[in-house]
Amino acid sequence: MLKDVTNETEQEERIIRTDESELEIARITNIEKLRLKKTKEKNSHNKNKEPIKDYETGQVVFVKQNKRIELKLNPRYR
Repeated sequence: MLKDVTNETEQEERIIRTDESELEIARITNIEKLRLKKTKEKNSHNKNKEPIKDYETGQVVFVKQNKRIELKLNPRYR
């Protein structure tokens, strides 16, 4: 018996027993739910992503300059 300090009433101690097969089923369903959520989030994140572009040798492209010290009037592309 446990005694509740606030209400001064006696309560029975609760013993929780679960079947191992129930725990295994719950574990498997949780893993499946996590997999579904992961794929759903991945699809929503990659919805507007563009595939990587392949450039050929000699093709003119812009390369963004990334220097630690940037000045306001420096060109951003070269």
